[in-house]
Amino acid sequence: EIAKTDAIGYSEGGLNILIAATLAPEKFRNIVLVAPAGMIGRDSFLDLAGRFAKEVARENVQAVFDSQKRRRLTTMSAELLKYVGRGVGLAAKEVSAISKADIYQLLEELKKEGIGISVICGVDDAVFPMDKIQKQMAENITAGKPASAFLDGFYSVKGHHSEIILNPEKYAGAAEAAISALENKYNKKETQNV
Repeated sequence: EIAKTDAIGYSEGGLNILIAATLAPEKFRNIVLVAPAGMIGRDSFLDLAGRFAKEVARENVQAVFDSQKRRRLTTMSAELLKYVGRGVGLAAKEVSAISKADIYQLLEELKKEGIGISVICGVDDAVFPMDKIQKQMAENITAGKPASAFLDGFYSVKGHHSEIILNPEKYAGAAEAAISALENKYNKKETQNV
């Protein structure tokens, strides 16, 4: 029974939030996407799977020397294995769909609905690299679509794709800043409409 909500979605979870917001835009006020899928343009299944595998391997190596990271990585890995264990074919289909995802049209539609949207990206994210996001955004701008057609804010933070899971405290400040900025913008719009 929530009238309007602010939502934060990480990686593929951002796609789920965007789909939900498309189905019921009246329920969403602001959306923050963290390391979002669908912003780098068309990708290949093998490239995406390879980048994700390298990310997991890199995190495992680092976890050898960090007990807190090791605990969080163990939990994350257990959940990932449970998910893949439910159906390798389904997981492969999902990775394939993610590799083909392009969320710019959804972002534009949701912005037109008055939903505030910000993105938080790790500068070292190898799964959805920031340089690829910037390239795709530049292509949209060249095609006549300014960044403001899709986003209200873009925050870059130091970190890799899994950083929000392994060190969520690093992202807390960026998430708070993004939601606060969107909330201020939303409140300003509401005040102007009265």
